[in-house]
Amino acid sequence: MAKRVSASSAEESGRGGKRRKSLSNDASCTVFVGNLKYETKWQALKDHMRRAGNVDSASILEDNRTKRSKGCGMVTYQDPRDAARAIRELNETQLEGRTIFVQADNKPERASEPQASSRRGNDEPSTAGAAVYVGNLSYDCSWQDLKDKFKPCGFIEKADIIEHNGKSKGYGKVIFSSPRDVQEAIKRFDGTDFQGRSLIVKPWGTSETYTLYCGNLSFDCRHGELRDFFRGYGKIDNVEIAVNNGRSKGFGFVDFVSRDDAKRAMGALDGKDFQGRPIKIKWDRDSSAPVNDDPPGKTAVSDPALPNTTVYVGNLDYSCRWQDLKQLFSKFGRVEHAEIAENPATKRSKGFGTVQFLTSAQAKRAIEKVDGTEFQDRTIQVKWDRTKGIPEGFEEATVPKEKKKAPKNPPKKKEKRPEPPAPTLDGALSAGR
Repeated sequence: MAKRVSASSAEESGRGGKRRKSLSNDASCTVFVGNLKYETKWQALKDHMRRAGNVDSASILEDNRTKRSKGCGMVTYQDPRDAARAIRELNETQLEGRTIFVQADNKPERASEPQASSRRGNDEPSTAGAAVYVGNLSYDCSWQDLKDKFKPCGFIEKADIIEHNGKSKGYGKVIFSSPRDVQEAIKRFDGTDFQGRSLIVKPWGTSETYTLYCGNLSFDCRHGELRDFFRGYGKIDNVEIAVNNGRSKGFGFVDFVSRDDAKRAMGALDGKDFQGRPIKIKWDRDSSAPVNDDPPGKTAVSDPALPNTTVYVGNLDYSCRWQDLKQLFSKFGRVEHAEIAENPATKRSKGFGTVQFLTSAQAKRAIEKVDGTEFQDRTIQVKWDRTKGIPEGFEEATVPKEKKKAPKNPPKKKEKRPEPPAPTLDGALSAGR
């Protein structure tokens, strides 16, 4: 059984500290509450369930291994009639922004303990045995849509969309009250269409994914475009674009169900043109496939670095924004990304930034034209971003330095006056005459 975080309701005592007689040992006094937020505490659960009657105890079910909430709990009333009222009146009510489910406690069908976690450090609790992974979801799909879809398969304790920085990652998790419902969900919905996409439904945490890292992506690339690029090479589990503060970081991940399909896609597409840029594909370090398991002729660790298309811009005014930088350099080529370096603690500009162009030739032209010029009342410095190296065939571009002109009327050098000769004996005798 899962560990419970609970508290008995001592405050329900009558006057004089004597508790009224409780029937809470009766199983009919206890109700199960599902679809709680992971952050919900037993105090909030108890306060909500008091609407139906006097609560003897409230508890949140926790994972024995991680000690984290499973998103459900138990509430025991002092009177079985109050428990029945809670099922009638509090089922599908709102608690901390979630629609909770209230039903009679049914311990034999309680889900087994969590034991698996998903890729790249998701922080949601996991439940093996009574939970399913639902992949290839539309990014507009909500937890309510997911719950409604899987309702016919059995009673749902919780439905969740897995998110990163507040945005859907394209897959979710449905926890049932009985492990038997998992097989029904897989049988009924795996491979079926939902919101215009073919669902992938499988037991939560029991199967591996084979993930490809996709680098040198355009900063305008979207999930659907990356998925379409890989379409035709096998069943795709999930597609993810890495972002920072809502902006693409220029790389992403594609999860395949089959390792053979992932290898075939990598061998066929690595280095191919995608949205005007040569895409770089290799095994993700967190993938189930080993890093050295590459297609013939490919080696993930020895792939040559892609040409540098990025310039460093120094001596910027501290009020300069990335939009200003992009506008300045856009006249020399297509700017893929512009960024101002900031202090992580203060979020203030460090006085320099980077600009990434579509091609190295455009970057070189920008260096030649802009380095040493005035921008926002400062003489800025533009050169290759040395963290990425100078592209082969592109020597360091610099602006010829003007020779310093001599002043029109240079001051004349003062001539040193000759020192008088040292006195001699003859001279001294003459002076004494």
